[in-house]
Amino acid sequence: MCSRGSIKTVAGLFLLMSLLPGCGNNSNNISISSNAVSINNASIESNIEASISDNEVTDEAGDNTAISDSSSLNAVSDAVDIKNAKPGDIIVLGEYEQDGDQGKDPIEWIVLDEYEDTILVLSRYIIEKKAFNDTDTAVYWSQSTLRTWLNEDFINEAFSDSEKELIVTSTLNNPGSSQYFAEFGKSGGTATGNNTADRVFLLSFDDVLKYYDPVKVEKYYVYASPELICQATPASGIENVSMDELEYRMFYEEEGWPEECLNESGAGWFLRSHGINGDDVMSVGYDGGVRGYYFQIGADFENVTFEGGVRPAMWIYK
Repeated sequence: MCSRGSIKTVAGLFLLMSLLPGCGNNSNNISISSNAVSINNASIESNIEASISDNEVTDEAGDNTAISDSSSLNAVSDAVDIKNAKPGDIIVLGEYEQDGDQGKDPIEWIVLDEYEDTILVLSRYIIEKKAFNDTDTAVYWSQSTLRTWLNEDFINEAFSDSEKELIVTSTLNNPGSSQYFAEFGKSGGTATGNNTADRVFLLSFDDVLKYYDPVKVEKYYVYASPELICQATPASGIENVSMDELEYRMFYEEEGWPEECLNESGAGWFLRSHGINGDDVMSVGYDGGVRGYYFQIGADFENVTFEGGVRPAMWIYK
């Protein structure tokens, strides 16, 4: 294993501020590989390996800004019908407690991609706070308790039987993050996990590169995009924070961090890709920065339990 000291020494303060809550300024078998999709000799680019079937999951700081009234959890004005949904649209599917009133609210999803009669969706908000793994054992995505929770507890609580029939079982490629570190002239991120068959999952680092096109910020070993900033729901228990102008001018501006991230309120959320070592997992900070060397996969680190934001993703039939 390689040493993480040089990276964490440079960026540790900024990671703690950006990721920890309360820190910062107030049927047909379709195979979609990690490189391409091949069906009837046709090939299209994709970053997800999805085997579409009806099988169940298998193991192969701050300002505390509330979600604005314009995107109310109870009145979704910008949602489109699933059958007509295209990348960039918002759809509504399922219900989950979000506004803190002890009742379920419609779940809003951002459409990221489409393939034939299916679309890839990501929750519009961070809807829950969980540890990647709730023991002190470092694990990969395939063994994580968060994966189990998404595919057992969450899916049954959030969706009706008819809605669950729309959710595709996706065979996911779970590579390491060596590409991430190579971009910064570092080694690491070579740890890989087994492929998994999941109905609900987290985005990978490759997904972030494909769908958000973040800029590289050399000094902090970060990829950043304002589009990655995501607010947590009140019921999640995560505080939304933002990067204020003083913080931005002092630490981020000269490094090329997108100015559009300034004053945008959000919280940190998990990716499923492994970080620089097997005991790290990649994540997105409240400031829209993607990191690969924080969030201990094992929940217990010096008697502190690290929990992060959860944004479920899934392929669904239109």
